[in-house]
Amino acid sequence: MPGFGALIIGNNGLETHLDQVLVSIDKPYTRESHWGASIAYTYSHATKNNDNGDPTDQYAFDYATIGHYPFVAAPGVPRQRLVVTGTLDGPWGFVMGAKLTLATPNPDVNLACFGAPATNVDGNPSNGAGCQAMGVFPPGNGRFLIGGKIFGYRDLDLQATKNFRIHDGLGAYVRIDLINAFNWHNYVDYLETWGSNGQMNRIPVVYNPTGNISGYPRTLRLTMGLKF
Repeated sequence: MPGFGALIIGNNGLETHLDQVLVSIDKPYTRESHWGASIAYTYSHATKNNDNGDPTDQYAFDYATIGHYPFVAAPGVPRQRLVVTGTLDGPWGFVMGAKLTLATPNPDVNLACFGAPATNVDGNPSNGAGCQAMGVFPPGNGRFLIGGKIFGYRDLDLQATKNFRIHDGLGAYVRIDLINAFNWHNYVDYLETWGSNGQMNRIPVVYNPTGNISGYPRTLRLTMGLKF
């Protein structure tokens, strides 16, 4: 084809940009106070110049160089994340613990095919095709206590641990874990309906309600062991 040769040049043009704010409060557990707690809120704005969300993919035949790929939302990074933990002395020498994790949805990063115009919507050079790189956050699929369905990930883990002293430096423990206590379904697959005729749908991406999930379904686990 005129204008093209047989030489393929590879470079390290992949880039990731991350702006992040973390606010946290921590009260460590002590035997004297009988309790402990922590709260951590993270806001993240992450972008990268990759068209399909695969951090190892350096395929660049859609553009002249990897550096020509537009920056889109980085996969696997929610905008907002809240983690709350608590520890409390319980009956019969048990120490009780809980961990709540809430996060807004992760973006779907892919090539969006809806008859894109000659120039990408963000002003980056077009590759001449009817598709362009997009990073789209789907609507949330779950709520917590109050408000609407704004979360893409919800998890509440509970545990109770008791330590035993057997002799001198020999000890034992028993631990009971209830993982994902409310059996929330944290979906990771997406359904895409990008649009057509150069017009992207208002909600082009949603979570697949019959797809894979992140983490565990509700799980009860008993662990015993020795410490020496």
